[in-house]
Amino acid sequence: MKLKKRYIFIALILILAPTLFIQSSTEVERPEVIAIKIEAPINPHLQELITEYDSLIQTIVHKTPGAAIVIVKGDSIIFSKGYGIKSIKEMDSVDINTIFRIGSVSKGFASVLTGVMVQDDLLDFDDCVIDHYPTFKLKSTEHTQALNIKHVLSQSTGLPYQAYTTLIEDGVSLDVMVNELQTLDKIGEPGQYYSYQNVGYSIIEKVLEERTKQSYQSLLKERLFSPLNMQSASSDFGSIMSAENKALPHVRGKSGWHQRNISPNYYNTQAAGGVNASITDMGQWLKGLLGHRQDVLQQSTLDSLFTPQIRTYVRYKYFSSWPKVKKAYYGMGWRVVENGNDKVVYHGGYVNGFSSKIALIPSEDIGICVLTNSSNSFIGKSVPGFLKAYDQYRDRINNWEHQ
Repeated sequence: MKLKKRYIFIALILILAPTLFIQSSTEVERPEVIAIKIEAPINPHLQELITEYDSLIQTIVHKTPGAAIVIVKGDSIIFSKGYGIKSIKEMDSVDINTIFRIGSVSKGFASVLTGVMVQDDLLDFDDCVIDHYPTFKLKSTEHTQALNIKHVLSQSTGLPYQAYTTLIEDGVSLDVMVNELQTLDKIGEPGQYYSYQNVGYSIIEKVLEERTKQSYQSLLKERLFSPLNMQSASSDFGSIMSAENKALPHVRGKSGWHQRNISPNYYNTQAAGGVNASITDMGQWLKGLLGHRQDVLQQSTLDSLFTPQIRTYVRYKYFSSWPKVKKAYYGMGWRVVENGNDKVVYHGGYVNGFSSKIALIPSEDIGICVLTNSSNSFIGKSVPGFLKAYDQYRDRINNWEHQ
């Protein structure tokens, strides 16, 4: 087997052997035996991809005050970098530990957390919501009884598009908002139509809390953040406000960027948009999503979440720069996109002046996450730019790996 295909351990035992076997009447401290670990060389074509992608980012990252990017290949973070500034007032630089709000990229955490509960036989994706949340009601008994967990996570509840999202921004509690859903007429049967939700999606919080008798926040920390080593991740307003190394949101005006305050909005729907994380945290998250933390996330769970459940549109503005989009679906907490011959698992997020994107190609064992502290044209180009660049290098990367 060639050198680049294995880790080689060289022990200095041969050099030290004579010393180890000398007998003496005086006490002599024996020299420590040291093992030298030589890492396998980096795939040069992967390095070329990273260099080219970083160069692309350098040309467009000025369109946001600050950003951070991580790329994971296999079980390794191969690129992680901060760009720009956290605050136009303080002018301090973004680094790989700077915390951002990730908006709707939080939805993937809710679905994976649910999957972990399925792994533990606490519930099933096909369970009805009322099986675990018996006080839940929709307008009709038939709709209430038909709605299951898979419908909630796949955005196919039968509720109107973005129902009561305005109440989230008004600071209304989740209990009150979920109760208000029973006043709505359905647009179709559960599982029939794609209709994106924030309040409706956050029904999963209540299901998990009722089933486990723990808060959603504690479940996230205990079952995902801590075991995946996401050391600075959280899901509440207090945590991000107390963090020293955090980005602040910005909006673009006629005279340039204006800094805004971090808002408590959407922490009342944590499953829909309440997660805070650094790009280092998101690198650990990507390792799990790529199947390299089977102790936490089983492959069967990931396969279920990434299976298309309901057809969506490909003409959304966030697909306009994608290289080869054919079809798009919603899985459970994730968009599933046919991009050329690739199945890309993807989600975007926006909240309170923060924007985010995450994408992975499971078959290629590679993923990327981009976090920014503004809504900007850069964020829309970051993922399709990576997909295009990877497509150019994939054959060389894979051929080198299989030599």
